[in-house]
Amino acid sequence: MALRLDHVVIAVSDYERSNAFYRDVLGAEIVELEYGRVAYRLADGQQLNVHGPGATPNPRAADPVRPGNSDVCFVWDGTPDEALAHLERNGVAVELGPTPR
Repeated sequence: MALRLDHVVIAVSDYERSNAFYRDVLGAEIVELEYGRVAYRLADGQQLNVHGPGATPNPRAADPVRPGNSDVCFVWDGTPDEALAHLERNGVAVELGPTPR
């Protein structure tokens, strides 16, 4: 059996800014969900569920996702330099991390 990603929950503090990044830079479809939430639908049905200001996720988790404690990694088909150039063209400030990838 092949394992695939169903969804990831991320938290944001500013829906407008986050929606613009995922829609305009990454090409995600924004989908409205119940309880005041949205999701970012990516290729092949992959989905990021978003919690943010005014959202009341149900069922409530014991320790809800908060801005700053989400970690999402994406696969890029090009080179790291091409990814960096794409982000910069879209006005995304890049902070290089500790890994060479």
